[in-house]
Amino acid sequence: MKRYIQKTLDELKAMDAGMLANPADWASTPVKELDVKSEMTKLESAGNDITNAEVTLSEARVKGSGENKVAEKLANQIINIAYGIYASKPEKLAEYGIKQKKIPSKVPVPTKTLAIKIDNDTDGEGFILTLVERDDVADTYEWQKGQGIDPKDISTIPPMSFYKQTSKITFVDDNVLKGIRYFYKVRALNRNGQGPWSEPVSKVQ
Repeated sequence: MKRYIQKTLDELKAMDAGMLANPADWASTPVKELDVKSEMTKLESAGNDITNAEVTLSEARVKGSGENKVAEKLANQIINIAYGIYASKPEKLAEYGIKQKKIPSKVPVPTKTLAIKIDNDTDGEGFILTLVERDDVADTYEWQKGQGIDPKDISTIPPMSFYKQTSKITFVDDNVLKGIRYFYKVRALNRNGQGPWSEPVSKVQ
C-alpha cells in the first residue's frame, strides 16, 4: 500500500479510537464515527487496488521484456541472413527496412563534469534526480548514493556505493526515508571509458 495512504489510514485509526473512547463528546458534532470507519474501509480498498495494480504491471513488464528478447533475437537472425544474401545490393536491404551497417567512429572518452538537480517527487515520496546538462558522448550514466549520519550536515560526504546505471537524464528514487539526508553523484560512461565524478549533492525529505 502506498505510504501516503497508509499514513492517512493510521491517523484515522488513531482518531477513530479516540472517538470510540469518548462517544458523548462527538454525539452533537457533524462528524460520525461510522463515517470515519466507512472512509477507512474505502482507503484500505484503494491502497490494495494500487498494490494489486503495481503487481500486475510488474508481471506484465517481465512478460513483455521476455517476449521482446525473443523477438529481437529473431530480428537479428533475419538481418544477418539478409546481409548475407544482399551484401552487394543495399537497395534490397531497404525493402526489408534494414539500414546499412555503419563503421563505428572513434568516440572520445567523456570529459564533462556533470551537475545534478534534486527535487521532491510530486507525490511526496522520493526524489526526482535530473542532470542539468547531458554529456554529448555518453552512452549511459553511473550513479552512486550514500546516506548521511546527520541530516543537518551537508559537508561530510558519507561512503557512497553504486546505485544505478541508466541512459536517462532524469529518474525518481523512491527508496528514501523521511528525515535522512541522501547524497548522490554521477559520471558519464561510454564504450571507451568514463568521465569524472560530479560534485556530490544531497537532500532531506
